[in-house]
Amino acid sequence: MSAPSLFASLLLALAWVAPALAQEFPRQEETGAMQFHGFLGQRLTYTDHNNFFGKTAAHASLEYTEVGLNASWQLTPSWLASAQVIARHAGKSESASPELDYGFVQWIPLDNADLRVSAKLGRFKIPYGLFNEGRDTPATRDGIIPAQSLYFDGLRAFNQSSSGALLAMEHNVGEGLLTLETGLSKVNTRDENAKWILPPYALQGRFDSQNARLARLLYEEGPLRVAFSTADGEIDYTPATGEQWGIVTPLSADIRFRYNVLSTQYNSDRWSLTWEYNRSQVETTATASIPLLGIRTQSQTKNGFHWYAEGVWHLTSRWDGTLRYDRACNDDKVPSDWTQNARDWSIGLRYRPTPEWLFAGELHRVDGVAWVPAADNIVNGSFTPENLSRHWNLLMFQVSYQF
Repeated sequence: MSAPSLFASLLLALAWVAPALAQEFPRQEETGAMQFHGFLGQRLTYTDHNNFFGKTAAHASLEYTEVGLNASWQLTPSWLASAQVIARHAGKSESASPELDYGFVQWIPLDNADLRVSAKLGRFKIPYGLFNEGRDTPATRDGIIPAQSLYFDGLRAFNQSSSGALLAMEHNVGEGLLTLETGLSKVNTRDENAKWILPPYALQGRFDSQNARLARLLYEEGPLRVAFSTADGEIDYTPATGEQWGIVTPLSADIRFRYNVLSTQYNSDRWSLTWEYNRSQVETTATASIPLLGIRTQSQTKNGFHWYAEGVWHLTSRWDGTLRYDRACNDDKVPSDWTQNARDWSIGLRYRPTPEWLFAGELHRVDGVAWVPAADNIVNGSFTPENLSRHWNLLMFQVSYQF
């Protein structure tokens, strides 16, 4: 059975049994209570140029399907265990193999009217911007895809979840809530697109994450949300035996990353406005053996900026409309290089006939290929952004079910 057929069967089966799962378990607040939830989504994608998670150029593709199932167990009033498994078929970028999206134990040593302290140990969602924790669930995204400048799906594993420890403190300040999250973790480096971060060469070796330092300060009061997120860490790369980058023989490499994100959002009953800005730095250092020159070490630093502005209008109780401008620049030294940049105007419409079902459509007009998934655009065994189309259009429709 093909992957799309298998996922379609799972969609029908889980839609049938989901109401029973939801009713079988008591409320989460009760000690010993368990809950099961999940989601299923199927996407139809068409692009006039370039492939986007499937063979989408010049024809409609059903190669993007996602299924998720999560469970939580309130062991005691102070201890919670939670996990989610996701299987995603996304063209050549993701193969539909089930993987642990998050799985952690949470301890809450202090919880009163003014202060709540908690700690997570295990794999958890990276506290990044306003939407990183919920971007894998179709119902919690403002669009079919989030703003790719900040929430880059082409390297989802690197920026979605990590393994380590996270400490959170929530404190009531006046009429608002101030939340500080900070932790040490290792990012997930199992990503098909990571093999192509040095185009046009396919990296055949192994990525190993060093501890990354994460922090986010979030303030919420009424309709207003303001956040600052920061992180820095390092990923080491060990080349495979016999690996070649052209005439160069790589010996070792490491990637050091830093980001600082400022986020603001205002929500009213009928509309919401969101703006997020990321200032990034990626430093790559490689040691290699070069014919006639011997062993050399070379470093390259790219400073980038990424931002988007988005408006969501609640047209009726069931219909939402979205308008977004998204700007990505991976290297501010070459702001006119369309292989390192992308400008994206998008408009979307969502219809929710019931709380469980969601139907969505979205159109993007894109200038640049900074966030095109590499694995879906391999030609003759290599990824060469210069051979892609600078101007391209992306049309998507998605149906999803959550329980």
